[in-house]
Amino acid sequence: MDAAVEINRRTWKREASVLIISDRWGHSFQGGIPTALRILASFFRSFRMSTYCTVLQKTHEEEKEAKIFDVKLICPEPRGSLQRTKPDSTWLLSHEAHFQNLKTRARDIDVVLGFGLTTSEAAMFIKDLEFRNAKYYIANLWPLDEILEIPGIIGCDRHELEKRIDMFSEELSKAKILISMDQNTFEYCFQMHSIPTCTLVQIMAQPSKRYYDLKPPKLPENDNPTFRILSFLEEHDVDELRSHRVIANAMNLVAEDFKSMNKTPPKWKILGVPEGKDRLIRKKLKPHSHLNVIPMCLPTVKQIEQELQSSHLVLIPESPGMNSLNLLLSVMAVGIPLITKRYSPCHNLIKKLVANKVNIEHMLTSMNPDDTQELRQKIVHMLCNFPCRVQSALKVKACLMESAGQLSESCNRAFEEEIKTDIRTGHICFAIQQSAEFVISK
Repeated sequence: MDAAVEINRRTWKREASVLIISDRWGHSFQGGIPTALRILASFFRSFRMSTYCTVLQKTHEEEKEAKIFDVKLICPEPRGSLQRTKPDSTWLLSHEAHFQNLKTRARDIDVVLGFGLTTSEAAMFIKDLEFRNAKYYIANLWPLDEILEIPGIIGCDRHELEKRIDMFSEELSKAKILISMDQNTFEYCFQMHSIPTCTLVQIMAQPSKRYYDLKPPKLPENDNPTFRILSFLEEHDVDELRSHRVIANAMNLVAEDFKSMNKTPPKWKILGVPEGKDRLIRKKLKPHSHLNVIPMCLPTVKQIEQELQSSHLVLIPESPGMNSLNLLLSVMAVGIPLITKRYSPCHNLIKKLVANKVNIEHMLTSMNPDDTQELRQKIVHMLCNFPCRVQSALKVKACLMESAGQLSESCNRAFEEEIKTDIRTGHICFAIQQSAEFVISK
């Protein structure tokens, strides 16, 4: 990171500037664009780049947090009757009417960046109209073959999504750099879109050092402890609860198992429940009468640290994009036992990190909606063998710490050369040391 900044001081006459086209800043725990924004902001900040970001609206808290990342938020300035219209994403495509004087509010822009399938079309349009000399980047958050299987994840139906995917190929042909936010997305883009004019850049977030300093919980010294299980609900899954229905079915069986053993059933906390929807979530999940389910709103940094330190097991179901991977890294950095989906990006990352040094089979399950027995068995096994499973988690943590140093070396590659010179074919991998705000915002 320091080397990159030093290169910046020697070679750049002025700070480069990037304009990110987004519809919101949001809460980083939501996953998707809000999480990606914070990773990208830190990435560009590490190279002393001035960062601007369009948003349809902002709160005081969002503006305050954006300043932590040195990001200037640009809101619409509608005039006349448009002032009484609720902002929506189409405003980005008609920016001349809604974002007045964008060129003067975001000066000397070298890069215009959009998010694939959501704001990339608007970014390309704004770049061609307002910043013709700037380069066009795309940040892709989801493997396109997976996103079709999760309706509504980007707020449109399947027909509209298929149209956007077709459009995405045209956008890629004009992009200078395609940024992927996780290994799975990167591999998909590399295989499906080997475009000579486009450089693939992979950004791999690492957990903050503060997570390494947290201690996993100790088992209470009594014969009948109350275990605490933690899971995280992402924004796109609030209505369908696809992954959490699987967990709920397994947890109901776990509660019955513990009762049959004359033990106290575990407590299950679900973080990320939108305010006012806790009763609805509980109703949809239909928990067993013996199962204590505690839905919780979006947490702060301190709250997430407290929850991690008091949880005996974390469940991380499959989730498209990089938020589940960032969460996985934070959980592993603390040294907490976890269960995730087999053959998912999370599984691939764990496998890559441990490199056969640790047996991880107890961490993996199918998460199959039609078969919750395996997940049930894995949870019971984890809790009934807690001391042993903590030792395994600490070994995984050691592997993560060992790999962190190797990954961080890639930060010293001269990213600014990709901005100042002609794009070369190939791909680059950067590792970004993420602060706590990347996973949970203050």
